[in-house]
Amino acid sequence: MGREDGKRIRKPTEEHEKPKSIPVLRWMRTPIDVSASDEKPLSLLPRLDPRLKEALEKMKISSLYPVQLAVWEETIGPGGFQRDLCVNSPTGSGKTLAYALPIVQA
Repeated sequence: MGREDGKRIRKPTEEHEKPKSIPVLRWMRTPIDVSASDEKPLSLLPRLDPRLKEALEKMKISSLYPVQLAVWEETIGPGGFQRDLCVNSPTGSGKTLAYALPIVQA
């Protein structure tokens, strides 16, 4: 195993691998899996301000993606309490709107 410049690439061994760390914050230890969730129509969102619903509909948004729904439910909906959030989701999954909706709602 080598490279064109003649230097060998060192393969990590078990003794050199870092142990996996456990998240320090309790809420980061039990993530919410949204992969099994479906989109939800705006009309079924709990506590959605009618003005925000109207603005979203003007932008042709009629439902929320799973990641958006999960963040809504943790911040505004039934979960409705203040805490930190860390959202890990693929590009294009709707994270930006997921963060923005609770801010605009407040």
